[in-house]
Amino acid sequence: MKRLFWVGTGVALTVFVMVKGRKMVLKYTPEAVAQRASAQASEFSGRASSAVGGFWGEFRDAFAEREAELKSALLAETQGTLEDLKARRAKNTDGWDPSKPRPTAADFPDVDPVEDELGYSF
Repeated sequence: MKRLFWVGTGVALTVFVMVKGRKMVLKYTPEAVAQRASAQASEFSGRASSAVGGFWGEFRDAFAEREAELKSALLAETQGTLEDLKARRAKNTDGWDPSKPRPTAADFPDVDPVEDELGYSF
């Protein structure tokens, strides 16, 4: 009876080791390793894509908000909105004709005539 117990225990242990051994061998074959690597890469790609998409959305919102702040800060109250300013420039209602030469210091009597030679003015 004692021998039968130990033979049965040996058979059970052998079957257990064989089953677990096959699973382990299959787990570490090149095909299985490649499949796991592929699954992990696709999971990482999905997470990275969602992170970049979230960042890009936040960036666009912050960019638009900051652009609106800068436009409102840089335009004088008398200029109106940016669209009004662009419309006035398109109509050229300020009287400046781009086909005429730009004014020089000689056109303004209170300006030092040397400024034309210097290339800059204050």
